[in-house]
Order: sequence, then C-alpha cells, then structure tokens
Amino acid sequence: MIKERYEQKGASALASSSPIDQTAILNENIDFIMNALDLDSFSIRHTDEEGVDPNFVETTVPLVPMMSFLPQRVTKRESHKRPNLQCNVTLWRYKDSVWGDRKVISCNSPFEENIQLADGDLFHLEADNKITVTSGSEKIDIGQTIVYKANVPE
Repeated sequence: MIKERYEQKGASALASSSPIDQTAILNENIDFIMNALDLDSFSIRHTDEEGVDPNFVETTVPLVPMMSFLPQRVTKRESHKRPNLQCNVTLWRYKDSVWGDRKVISCNSPFEENIQLADGDLFHLEADNKITVTSGSEKIDIGQTIVYKANVPE
C-alpha cells in the first residue's frame, strides 16, 4: 500500500504529518458529515491520544482519515427516581358529568363549571368503564373528563 502511494505521489507519501489542519476541516464540515453519514454523533481522535487502538496508529497516514463505527451504547435509566415536584396540581370535575366538557369555557372564569376534588377523594373504575369518585360518603359520576390546574411557584 505504501509502495503504491509512493509511486503515485512521490516523497510526500512518506510524510509523517499533514501539511493542513485536518481537524479544523472536519470541525468546519461537522453538519455535512453527520447528515451525509446519518450519524447521531461523532468524535475526532488523534493517534497520539491515550486509549487509541494501536492498529489505528499503525495504519493511519496523513490526509487519509480513518473511520471507525461503533454500535450505539445502551444507557441504563433509573426507573424508580422520584421527580422533584415543581408545581402543585389540583384536580377538578365538571358539575354536569355528561355535557360539562362540551360547554364553551369562559376566559374570565375557566373553573366556573367545575368542582375541585379534595385530596382524600378516591377514584373508582366500574365494570362498564364508568369512572366515579368517592368524596366523603358520596359516590359521584365524573364522566370521561377531568380538569387539572398546575400552580407553578415563581
């Protein structure tokens, strides 16, 4: 391979360094490279960096960048993390469980047709997909829609 390059390019094929800054050229064209190769990310590594495969160091020559495609890493996510609550949420039900969500809401008082649910209220899903709420000793049909209000502290 080196002999063929020497025959084509002469003594410049034996050079151990590049006459141009290849890293700068790659960084300038980063968007094109990522789109053309359909990459999520890529990194530029030099042969003198620690942890580079010795095979790359031996086979890489100036002006001929070496590409190595790695499989995607699978990241482990914490599934039991408790999110930090940034707001208080209150739940509301419509006064009319059948037609309440079909009425036009007033911009000045959007919760006029709603009743706030208490913190101790329990939701029940009946056998016929009917949703009810037990508030104290009263069992109330809430229909298919509930409304929530997020109070974000400033």
